[in-house]
Amino acid sequence: MQNEQSQRNPRRRDLRTQIPAPPTVAHRVQRDAMLHTRMARDPDRMPDRLDFDDGQVTQIKALFDEQRRNPELTRTRLRERIVALLTAE
Repeated sequence: MQNEQSQRNPRRRDLRTQIPAPPTVAHRVQRDAMLHTRMARDPDRMPDRLDFDDGQVTQIKALFDEQRRNPELTRTRLRERIVALLTAE
């Protein structure tokens, strides 16, 4: 057992040196801005990629906004509500 520990300790030290420092406030702000940009851009591409009409896009954007405001709206429930908006076309 002592031998196993002595082998693990150098690996742990190496791993600790590879882990970057925790994100700073500036990194978090930059990450949040990037995520916000992506979330705003993705629904705008829906009509082109998924052949939605304007009404469907508006309703789906409203559902995404509701999900951001209401964390209790699960992905499963959100998906069910989006599927309910889709037509057979």
